[in-house]
Amino acid sequence: MASALELFAEHGFGSTSVKAIAQRAGVSPGLIYTYFPSKDDLLRAVFERGVEEVFATLEPVRGDDPRAAIEGLVLHSFELVERDLSLWRLLYALRAQPAVVERVGIEYRTWSEAVERELEGFCRRLGLEEPEVTAKLLFALIDGANQHRAVAPDAYPSQRVARAIARLLTGGGACSAP
Repeated sequence: MASALELFAEHGFGSTSVKAIAQRAGVSPGLIYTYFPSKDDLLRAVFERGVEEVFATLEPVRGDDPRAAIEGLVLHSFELVERDLSLWRLLYALRAQPAVVERVGIEYRTWSEAVERELEGFCRRLGLEEPEVTAKLLFALIDGANQHRAVAPDAYPSQRVARAIARLLTGGGACSAP
Protein backbone atom coordinates (compact mmCIF):
# COMPACT_ATOMS: atom_id res chain seq x y z
CA MET A 1 0.00 0.00 0.00
CA ALA A 2 2.86 2.39 0.77
CA SER A 3 4.37 1.89 -2.68
CA ALA A 4 0.99 2.37 -4.33
CA LEU A 5 0.43 5.53 -2.36
CA GLU A 6 3.80 6.95 -3.38
CA LEU A 7 3.25 6.18 -7.06
CA PHE A 8 -0.37 7.38 -7.09
CA ALA A 9 0.84 10.63 -5.52
CA GLU A 10 3.78 10.97 -7.96
CA HIS A 11 2.11 9.93 -11.22
CA GLY A 12 -1.63 9.85 -10.58
CA PHE A 13 -3.93 6.88 -10.24
CA GLY A 14 -4.56 6.43 -13.95
CA SER A 15 -0.89 6.52 -14.91
CA THR A 16 0.27 4.02 -12.29
CA SER A 17 0.32 0.33 -13.21
CA VAL A 18 0.21 -2.63 -10.84
CA LYS A 19 3.55 -3.67 -12.37
CA ALA A 20 5.11 -0.33 -11.33
CA ILE A 21 3.68 -0.70 -7.83
CA ALA A 22 5.13 -4.22 -7.58
CA GLN A 23 8.54 -3.02 -8.76
CA ARG A 24 8.57 -0.20 -6.20
CA ALA A 25 7.53 -2.63 -3.45
CA GLY A 26 10.06 -5.26 -4.51
CA VAL A 27 7.42 -7.94 -5.02
CA SER A 28 5.75 -9.66 -7.94
CA PRO A 29 2.51 -8.31 -9.42
CA GLY A 30 0.94 -11.66 -8.56
CA LEU A 31 1.56 -11.06 -4.87
CA ILE A 32 -0.26 -7.74 -5.07
CA TYR A 33 -3.21 -9.48 -6.73
CA THR A 34 -3.24 -11.99 -3.87
CA TYR A 35 -4.17 -9.19 -1.50
CA PHE A 36 -5.94 -6.78 -3.86
CA PRO A 37 -7.99 -8.19 -6.76
CA SER A 38 -7.51 -4.95 -8.73
CA LYS A 39 -5.77 -1.59 -8.69
CA ASP A 40 -9.16 -0.09 -7.79
CA ASP A 41 -9.28 -2.31 -4.68
CA LEU A 42 -5.80 -1.15 -3.72
CA LEU A 43 -6.83 2.49 -4.02
CA ARG A 44 -9.97 1.78 -2.00
CA ALA A 45 -7.80 0.30 0.77
CA VAL A 46 -5.59 3.41 0.78
CA PHE A 47 -8.67 5.64 1.00
CA GLU A 48 -10.18 3.54 3.79
CA ARG A 49 -6.97 3.85 5.78
CA GLY A 50 -7.29 7.63 5.59
CA VAL A 51 -10.93 7.49 6.68
CA GLU A 52 -10.04 5.33 9.69
CA GLU A 53 -7.42 7.88 10.71
CA VAL A 54 -9.94 10.73 10.46
CA PHE A 55 -12.36 8.96 12.78
CA ALA A 56 -9.54 8.35 15.25
CA THR A 57 -8.98 12.13 15.48
CA LEU A 58 -12.67 12.72 16.15
CA GLU A 59 -12.54 11.00 19.51
CA PRO A 60 -13.95 13.42 22.04
CA VAL A 61 -11.54 16.08 23.18
CA ARG A 62 -11.56 16.35 26.95
CA GLY A 63 -12.55 19.51 28.78
CA ASP A 64 -15.48 21.87 28.99
CA ASP A 65 -13.91 24.89 27.31
CA PRO A 66 -15.36 24.93 23.76
CA ARG A 67 -12.56 27.09 22.40
CA ALA A 68 -9.86 24.77 23.74
CA ALA A 69 -11.73 21.68 22.51
CA ILE A 70 -12.09 23.03 18.97
CA GLU A 71 -8.49 24.19 18.91
CA GLY A 72 -7.40 20.72 20.06
CA LEU A 73 -9.50 19.03 17.39
CA VAL A 74 -8.04 21.22 14.64
CA LEU A 75 -4.48 20.64 15.87
CA HIS A 76 -5.16 16.88 15.98
CA SER A 77 -6.23 17.04 12.34
CA PHE A 78 -3.02 18.90 11.43
CA GLU A 79 -0.97 16.21 13.19
CA LEU A 80 -2.85 13.51 11.30
CA VAL A 81 -2.09 15.08 7.93
CA GLU A 82 1.52 15.76 8.93
CA ARG A 83 2.09 12.09 9.82
CA ASP A 84 1.23 10.96 6.31
CA LEU A 85 1.40 13.96 4.02
CA SER A 86 1.65 11.83 0.85
CA LEU A 87 -1.58 10.03 1.70
CA TRP A 88 -3.46 13.24 2.32
CA ARG A 89 -2.16 14.98 -0.78
CA LEU A 90 -3.34 11.97 -2.77
CA LEU A 91 -6.75 11.88 -1.07
CA TYR A 92 -7.28 15.59 -1.66
CA ALA A 93 -6.34 15.19 -5.31
CA LEU A 94 -8.57 12.15 -5.77
CA ARG A 95 -11.58 13.82 -4.21
CA ALA A 96 -11.31 16.44 -6.94
CA GLN A 97 -11.74 13.68 -9.53
CA PRO A 98 -15.32 12.39 -9.21
CA ALA A 99 -14.81 9.81 -11.96
CA VAL A 100 -11.97 8.15 -10.01
CA VAL A 101 -13.93 8.25 -6.75
CA GLU A 102 -16.94 6.71 -8.48
CA ARG A 103 -14.84 4.11 -10.31
CA VAL A 104 -13.31 2.67 -7.18
CA GLY A 105 -16.58 2.70 -5.29
CA ILE A 106 -15.50 5.05 -2.55
CA GLU A 107 -18.61 6.23 -0.78
CA TYR A 108 -17.39 9.77 -0.34
CA ARG A 109 -20.83 11.15 0.49
CA THR A 110 -21.42 8.43 3.10
CA TRP A 111 -18.02 9.13 4.63
CA SER A 112 -18.58 12.90 4.67
CA GLU A 113 -21.98 12.50 6.30
CA ALA A 114 -20.51 10.22 8.98
CA VAL A 115 -17.80 12.78 9.76
CA GLU A 116 -20.41 15.55 9.92
CA ARG A 117 -22.54 13.48 12.35
CA GLU A 118 -19.52 13.01 14.61
CA LEU A 119 -18.73 16.71 14.46
CA GLU A 120 -22.37 17.57 15.14
CA GLY A 121 -22.23 15.50 18.33
CA PHE A 122 -19.00 17.29 19.24
CA CYS A 123 -20.67 20.69 18.65
CA ARG A 124 -23.72 19.67 20.71
CA ARG A 125 -21.52 18.53 23.58
CA LEU A 126 -19.79 21.91 23.52
CA GLY A 127 -23.13 23.76 23.51
CA LEU A 128 -22.45 25.53 20.22
CA GLU A 129 -25.33 27.22 18.41
CA GLU A 130 -26.95 25.35 15.49
CA PRO A 131 -24.75 22.26 15.90
CA GLU A 132 -25.82 20.73 12.57
CA VAL A 133 -24.73 23.83 10.64
CA THR A 134 -21.72 24.51 12.85
CA ALA A 135 -20.53 20.93 12.23
CA LYS A 136 -20.60 21.51 8.46
CA LEU A 137 -18.67 24.75 8.90
CA LEU A 138 -16.13 23.10 11.22
CA PHE A 139 -15.64 20.24 8.75
CA ALA A 140 -15.11 22.70 5.88
CA LEU A 141 -12.69 24.80 7.92
CA ILE A 142 -10.64 21.81 9.06
CA ASP A 143 -10.63 20.24 5.61
CA GLY A 144 -9.74 23.49 3.84
CA ALA A 145 -7.05 24.40 6.35
CA ASN A 146 -5.46 20.98 5.94
CA GLN A 147 -5.51 21.24 2.16
CA HIS A 148 -3.76 24.61 2.33
CA ARG A 149 -1.30 23.25 4.86
CA ALA A 150 -0.57 20.20 2.67
CA VAL A 151 0.63 22.53 -0.08
CA ALA A 152 3.13 24.39 2.12
CA PRO A 153 3.41 22.67 5.51
CA ASP A 154 6.52 24.56 6.66
CA ALA A 155 5.04 28.00 6.01
CA TYR A 156 1.56 27.33 7.42
CA PRO A 157 0.74 28.96 10.78
CA SER A 158 -1.03 25.92 12.25
CA GLN A 159 -1.33 27.13 15.84
CA ARG A 160 -2.69 30.52 14.80
CA VAL A 161 -5.17 29.00 12.34
CA ALA A 162 -6.41 26.54 14.98
CA ARG A 163 -6.94 29.40 17.46
CA ALA A 164 -8.73 31.50 14.81
CA ILE A 165 -11.11 28.65 13.94
CA ALA A 166 -11.88 28.14 17.62
CA ARG A 167 -12.52 31.86 18.14
CA LEU A 168 -14.73 32.03 15.07
CA LEU A 169 -16.92 29.13 16.18
CA THR A 170 -17.22 30.27 19.78
CA GLY A 171 -18.25 33.82 18.97
CA GLY A 172 -14.89 35.51 19.39
CA GLY A 173 -14.39 36.35 15.73
CA ALA A 174 -11.59 34.82 13.67
CA CYS A 175 -9.37 37.88 13.73
CA SER A 176 -9.99 39.13 17.26
CA ALA A 177 -7.20 39.38 19.81
CA PRO A 178 -6.26 36.03 21.41
